[in-house]
Amino acid sequence: MSVYVFNLLVGFSPNGIDNGQGYREKMFDQIGLDSKYVFTEFPDMRDIMLYKNVGIPIHKMINTHLKLTGRDCFNFTDNTESMIQRIQADMNVSEMVHLENSIQFWNNGYLMCEIHTLPFDQRYFYEIIYFKENCLIKKDFYGNPQLDRVD
Repeated sequence: MSVYVFNLLVGFSPNGIDNGQGYREKMFDQIGLDSKYVFTEFPDMRDIMLYKNVGIPIHKMINTHLKLTGRDCFNFTDNTESMIQRIQADMNVSEMVHLENSIQFWNNGYLMCEIHTLPFDQRYFYEIIYFKENCLIKKDFYGNPQLDRVD
């Protein structure tokens, strides 16, 4: 297995080096070499999708946080509808707003939390951001070790 650690321009558009990583992955795939791409930082969904689009499959992306918790890749299998029901049961929600890739939960004019759904499948989500009086207090990332969902 080959492991490539990179975080060169996470947060920006892919550049030549990032595109080179995608080209390398395509060559490795053609000759049957296994590889993993390790992020030193926790990328957001925009970054994961950018690297997926340059040719690195999501099931080959990982970071140290996931590996240390026994997970082998970014894989998103947590059901959005189940989490909506849980939030509504646990929090005092007065309004729920559906946006393109997120669902917001409001109470008395304050944003309480926001679920971010996958851009390619709204049935699943990858993170929840919690607020108190519209100020960020916590961000939870969700990913499952199963390899049968993404890509």
